[in-house]
Amino acid sequence: MPRRHTAPRRAGVELESLARQDTGMSAEEWMTADEPRMDAVQTPGSSPVLSTLFDGGGFDLELGTLFEFGLTRVLDGVEALPGGGG
Repeated sequence: MPRRHTAPRRAGVELESLARQDTGMSAEEWMTADEPRMDAVQTPGSSPVLSTLFDGGGFDLELGTLFEFGLTRVLDGVEALPGGGG
């Protein structure tokens, strides 16, 4: 039986594989192609809440890191629900 903590990683790998089939680009190529849009989001004043993530310079815009960051936020929210902490 697979470990619970590896399931999200497997799901991310599967999604990345599907995305590569759809776009013809690797995750790194996609991130490079999307860089101008990410630069616009990081421009001071354009997105005040998001800019707090980028101000320290320590936020990694790698696909796996972004997936794990988002998943953690979702799981934190589920845990906060009544009975969610189980």
